[in-house]
Amino acid sequence: MAITFNVQPGYQFSASERVTYSKLNLLGTPGISLQGTVDSSEITDGAVETSKLQNGIDINSKISDHNLALTKLAQGTHGQILYYDANSDLVTLPPGTDGYFLKTKGAGADPEWAAQAGLSSVPYTSISTNGNDKYLTTDSSGNIEWIDKPVTISQHTFYTSNNAEHIRANDGYEEVSIVDGTGAAYTPEHLRVTLYCETSDAATEYDAGDELELGHNFWSAYNQNRNAVLVIYDAASQKVRIQYQYDVIAGRGSGLRIQGKNSGQQVTADSTVLANFKFKIRTWKTGFASSGTNAGPLTSDPGYYFSGLSSGTVSDYIFASNASDRVAVFNHGLGSTPKLVRSVMVATSDVSELGLVSGDEIDSDDLIYQYNDYEQKTVNTKVNASQVRLGMAASYKEMYINHASTLTLVGMTAAIASKMKFKLYAWK
Repeated sequence: MAITFNVQPGYQFSASERVTYSKLNLLGTPGISLQGTVDSSEITDGAVETSKLQNGIDINSKISDHNLALTKLAQGTHGQILYYDANSDLVTLPPGTDGYFLKTKGAGADPEWAAQAGLSSVPYTSISTNGNDKYLTTDSSGNIEWIDKPVTISQHTFYTSNNAEHIRANDGYEEVSIVDGTGAAYTPEHLRVTLYCETSDAATEYDAGDELELGHNFWSAYNQNRNAVLVIYDAASQKVRIQYQYDVIAGRGSGLRIQGKNSGQQVTADSTVLANFKFKIRTWKTGFASSGTNAGPLTSDPGYYFSGLSSGTVSDYIFASNASDRVAVFNHGLGSTPKLVRSVMVATSDVSELGLVSGDEIDSDDLIYQYNDYEQKTVNTKVNASQVRLGMAASYKEMYINHASTLTLVGMTAAIASKMKFKLYAWK
């Protein structure tokens, strides 16, 4: 409704008559009464000034929810973030350093930009698993992936009922039945036999529980023979036979030797020494390696796996003057005695004297020394549930190794040996 005028006294305006100063002045002191409202269409756009608005006006109640456009807010800086401060006011957080992330500091504190702490700070509880019995590893291209946990078969362990001297003196062999936990006989997929020290032996310095690999650690020196003991699996009877060589039986130990634990010297394995040792047999049923292609944790090798380099060079060990310095120790961490152990010498730089380039490996058994009129292995291997010890023969011996290309014996010198380290492989 439009506004109407009632002017007092004495003059009646006609319809559509214009109100002017001159006509109002004719009335002397008029009284004007206005009635009605002004429609918004009758107010010119932009005609209401800020000064005409009431202070403290509650404009918020006049705006519908979610109806204020972002363009109505004050302009800011590219990269700014809005947040509420301690006074509950909406304020801005300036852009942070490139690569930083937005870090909340909890209730009652302003957010801030912070540097990435790194993947090592991610708790394992925040990682989603991919099923039971899995390992998180990387493939050959460095991509992270889940793989199946290796399935290994528990080994079965047997000992000869008689000590090493008793077996040698009584027909030269003993047979041991191979059975699983239920007593059922089986054909092993893999077996390993060691000379086991049952009672500490003063002559060789081995302690109870120590084990020696057969071959170059326990050998027959008769006519330069190497192996004093043969290991035979009889498929028909499903038994393992531990059998001495004929010359060892006939000679009753005249040429039988054991490599000393600490001295590295050969010790005659007479009846007193042999009485402290038995033979220990480990066997594994089918599936000893793994059920998957990526079997070992963080490796593609079968079963639980360990490899490591010696702290010193080959020269540091084989040419050391003290017996204690001629021992390379590897803490394999497998939790039990490895079923397979292999030691090599790896070239840490090119070794032209042996036809090797950096990274090439030579089996430690290829390193031999000359003693009197025969040659013998240099490296002695001792294994237990926590360590593998490589002990070296006394350094005054003349040592030789085959050239990789010409296959001729080359005298091992300190200069050659300093370009190599011992490397151990072990499988649980």
